Amino acid sequence: LNKATRQKIQWTTLDTYHEDSINIGDEEENLYANINEETLLGYIAQLPEGYRLVFNMYVIDEIPHAKIAKRLGISISTSKSQLFKARKALKETITNSIKLSYG
Repeated sequence: LNKATRQKIQWTTLDTYHEDSINIGDEEENLYANINEETLLGYIAQLPEGYRLVFNMYVIDEIPHAKIAKRLGISISTSKSQLFKARKALKETITNSIKLSYG
């Protein structure tokens, strides 16, 4: 991943989709910025397959939901829902990891 893609993954896109998304404060965002690429990719790899596929296609490959839906044989709303759930799961994983690290 190039630096721009990493930055896009790191937190801008994790907050943008759904009105129910979890808001993070500046302090938490600064902690997230310190996660290295290898760790982030490991967290993404741990996502359930459907979440991971949609997340990678939308965030990394920048494919719109309509094309993701067509390629995966799912509805657009399912694609959006999978992305929202993937972002939420990543935030929870990262937040838990940070809490363990900083006790």
